[in-house]
Amino acid sequence: MCAARRVWREIAQKNALVKPDVSKLASWWHTDADLGRDQECVNDTTKLRDYGFDHFRETRAAFLDLFTQLREELIIP
Repeated sequence: MCAARRVWREIAQKNALVKPDVSKLASWWHTDADLGRDQECVNDTTKLRDYGFDHFRETRAAFLDLFTQLREELIIP
């Protein structure tokens, strides 16, 4: 991600985005840590539902809604 700042600034200028500084949008150390793990984490949410936390959103729909919002706010192209 060494070129991320320069590349994102070019993308932001080309698309008139409101945040040309990519470091305000993503923490690369966190992404690198997530993608660099040797072992995946699988969780069971049964106990959450047992204690009344039964409201959830389908993951794909949540991401699509988020990306739509970010486009409308000119955060991403």
